Amino acid sequence: MWTPKRIILLAGGFAAFTLVYILYTLTALGRINTLPPLPDQYKPSESNDSSPVVRFRPITPTLLERKLEMAFGPGCEELTWPVRLELNAKSMVIAAWKFELADKGRVKLELMSLALFGKKKNDGRDIEINTLKCQQAYITFDRPITVLTPSELNGRKVVEAELFGDSRRRILITNNRRTVAREDDLVVRINTGPLYYIEKTQIIKTSDYVHLTDGDLVYKEGRRVSPKAVIDAKGMEMELATAAPPPRPGFVPHKPKNESITGVKRIILKEAVNMDLIVANGAPFPSNNKAEPRAGSVSGGKAAVAYASS
Repeated sequence: MWTPKRIILLAGGFAAFTLVYILYTLTALGRINTLPPLPDQYKPSESNDSSPVVRFRPITPTLLERKLEMAFGPGCEELTWPVRLELNAKSMVIAAWKFELADKGRVKLELMSLALFGKKKNDGRDIEINTLKCQQAYITFDRPITVLTPSELNGRKVVEAELFGDSRRRILITNNRRTVAREDDLVVRINTGPLYYIEKTQIIKTSDYVHLTDGDLVYKEGRRVSPKAVIDAKGMEMELATAAPPPRPGFVPHKPKNESITGVKRIILKEAVNMDLIVANGAPFPSNNKAEPRAGSVSGGKAAVAYASS
């Protein structure tokens, strides 16, 4: 029940609170807050223009993002994918659109791109980069995966891989030949696979049809740059070159461990091999008649393509 005494107490309380608040706002105490000072770039300009000048600091890309751009080009789609990992002592990076647990402790990746980085050689050339793209991949690591998190996969070693392509995204393998230019890449295209990678033997193999080009078809300065060679075959084995890390000072290892992939050693084409070759400097093939330079074509059952990464 409202009584005169209660009404007077309520009005007095409101008056006291209002007086304290006014005194608080008029003193320096009321101007203290926990917010940091406004940065200079957001303060009003001293010029006649009253609009604030906003200066954004450029965001520095991470080492992983720089590696993805080195392997797949500036602004590549892999930079936007949610799964991005560094593996094999940071000599391998993997990007994928989606990943999930599969059978036997494997990991299933959708829209996967993988890049292998060779060792730096002090000869003035770029490092060797091998890339692999596919629609779907099943990856086996050195230990079965039970908890699917990026932190669980980071730093793991890939021991086996099974890759698949489809009509939307074929399996694509490239080697940059230690140059920044794209027109001299060694490119292998496989329709659907499967393509297998076995770390123990450092072999990549498939029984599907493969299309290999020595130098990819690109347009440079408005000019069409054609491949030096175009090879088609059924079945392929690609042997990878590896190198052991340098030993620690004063330590002699009994057996090399944790070898990293440094490039491609050789490619073996199994059957139905057809080669279209363009000889350098316009030299004829296979004739010695230099008056009519032309490309050459070779067909056969099996062929081995030696590759040197130097």
